[in-house]
Amino acid sequence: VIMWRGIHARRICRVCVISGPSRYSNAFVRRGYCENTGIHETEAELEQKSSKEHAITKEYVTRLLDQQENPTANSVHGIIEQIVKGGDSELAFDFYQTLLEQEKLPSIVIANRIMTLLMKDAKYDQALQVFQTLPESVRPSRVSYNLVISLYCYIFQLQKALDFHEEIKAHTEPDSVTYGTLIVAFCKNKRLDTALELYEEMVHQNIVPNNSIVAPLIRECCHQGKIETAVQFLSTMRKNRLSPDVTSYSSLIFAFCEAGNIAKALKIYELMKKDNVPPSYITQSALLNGIGRNMNYKNGKHALGIYKEMDKVDVKSFGSLLNILAGIKDTKNMVAVLQDMVDAGHKPTIIVLNKMFYTLFQVHGFKTAFAFWKKLKVLAEPNVYTYNVLISYCCKEKHFSMVHPLLQEMKAAGIQHDETTRTILAKNHIKRSTN
Repeated sequence: VIMWRGIHARRICRVCVISGPSRYSNAFVRRGYCENTGIHETEAELEQKSSKEHAITKEYVTRLLDQQENPTANSVHGIIEQIVKGGDSELAFDFYQTLLEQEKLPSIVIANRIMTLLMKDAKYDQALQVFQTLPESVRPSRVSYNLVISLYCYIFQLQKALDFHEEIKAHTEPDSVTYGTLIVAFCKNKRLDTALELYEEMVHQNIVPNNSIVAPLIRECCHQGKIETAVQFLSTMRKNRLSPDVTSYSSLIFAFCEAGNIAKALKIYELMKKDNVPPSYITQSALLNGIGRNMNYKNGKHALGIYKEMDKVDVKSFGSLLNILAGIKDTKNMVAVLQDMVDAGHKPTIIVLNKMFYTLFQVHGFKTAFAFWKKLKVLAEPNVYTYNVLISYCCKEKHFSMVHPLLQEMKAAGIQHDETTRTILAKNHIKRSTN
């Protein structure tokens, strides 16, 4: 504070680089410098100028250390913070080696910061070397051990990570970070049994699991068909007042849909909404497709409710819903959803339209279904099944005069009649022309 007026502002800048500036010292330097030079530069400009004048290089760092016989932890920490801020992992490693050579490594915090920066740049060998060359006077912390476990997991040496986990138990107690890192890694590598063993060990030590630990377990349990185990994990999370994320719920919904258990999938979906977890459109689409794929038409009303909650609907979900509504003969909503689909720029497949066409014949009769026929031809190319349905109902309603034009239309479209066509004609004593 005494030196803040005058040219000493520049010297304070140099001190801050070594000892680590605070917001107060920065404010004093800026104010003193501006008042005595008459130049009012912005904070960004001053920081840019200072960084150019005192670029953190290996030679600069070595000179600073040589000037201090016994550097304090704060001064070394100030230097490493500047290096980390610049993101120069190579310089950080050189700095660490210099500290070792001069026997000036003050604390494990410095080593942890260097290891973190090296791992961020995927320099795993150098990061491991930092840990392995720690002097006896510097004792590794739990953070150090966790960094090494993370390192082994990053390079897919899971057995080494597990062995190291067993070794360090004599030195420190593992925490949720330790177990979380291992569990996530083993889940990603499809080694669910080991991940579950680690989870049981963690719970035995009274460590409460968090979302980042349980969510991968739920997802992997679902992928490997252990759905009930995944449900137990979900119950544990809710019991511990943890908020399961959308991935946890979605994994269970996908798994139940694949297993054909739509009732439980819907139950999880309702639980998801009860816990105020907004479902993604992917989750909702999977549920709609699951209901349609498993032909579970009794849940058609649920499907319509899910559709109304969706912000975005893809063509496959539209098709599934139309198929469901046709199955439960809800023609009013079926036609409305088809219009929504067309308005959204999608076109249904002929298979879906055929299902709708057949349902309209069953529910509303020939007149309504034939009116839909005209719209159907605009949306998709009719196939032999479409014509067979139409010819069959023409015969049923005694509209025999319409049959021959339909047969000619089939021929013009290049659609070959099949055995079903011939059976319908023979049953109703309608002779096909020789052409």
